[in-house]
Amino acid sequence: MTKPILIISLILILFTPLAVAQRIVSLVPSATFAAVQLGADANIVGRTSFCPKPTNGVASQVVGDVLTVNTEAIVSLRPDAVIASPFTQKKVVQRLKALNIKVHQLPTPTSFSEICSQNIEVGMLTGHESEALTLNRSQSLAIDSICQSFKPAKPLNAYVQIGARPTWGATPDYYINDILLRLGLSNVLKEGEGSCSREAVMLRKPDVVIVSTMGGLGNEQLSMWQKTPGVKTILVDEIALGCPTPLFFRQALEHICNALKK
Repeated sequence: MTKPILIISLILILFTPLAVAQRIVSLVPSATFAAVQLGADANIVGRTSFCPKPTNGVASQVVGDVLTVNTEAIVSLRPDAVIASPFTQKKVVQRLKALNIKVHQLPTPTSFSEICSQNIEVGMLTGHESEALTLNRSQSLAIDSICQSFKPAKPLNAYVQIGARPTWGATPDYYINDILLRLGLSNVLKEGEGSCSREAVMLRKPDVVIVSTMGGLGNEQLSMWQKTPGVKTILVDEIALGCPTPLFFRQALEHICNALKK
């Protein structure tokens, strides 16, 4: 797993150079977390309410949440670049581009490799590409080691619940599915079945149910799943499971792996 990720990272650096942005508004929590983990949070002058606060007293203004942002507040921060997500409103992106503000849109990753690629992009944008390469490599090696230490005695079917009210599960086209694959687990959901009800999931007889903490809703959901005979339940921190950075991906995978060994 390690070599392909390093090759992709090097290609990104050699063939898609990005100008370093000293003032960045991040509308993508994972990009903000990535900047913090790379020691580049001083570049983040604006962020969403779901993003982490910058360290070491760095000033950073909240400009909205993931779905709704204040365009005027973004413009007032005089950003060199804005990192947008698939959920950023099109009219916001169009307005920023019309003002000649560079917008870097990060799609939701589908795998660890894509997470590493986005980490490199954040690193290049903040002038911390070498740190991003180092972090990618260390987490990739750690993941390989963790996965080699776990061999399930039999094939296991898994369901990962990442939302409640309504119930929402991680599908095969989502990066969380890569955790299952690396641990030898099979996702009971198919693409497009994120809203599959709890009753429908139970009919597929999952061996393992992994639940995100979901802002406090996870414990309630976990207790319901624990009433299902023969199902092993695992509670995982919502940031580690739901915020795609190389570090968090490794942490979530390691937590799930350790729980499966018990």
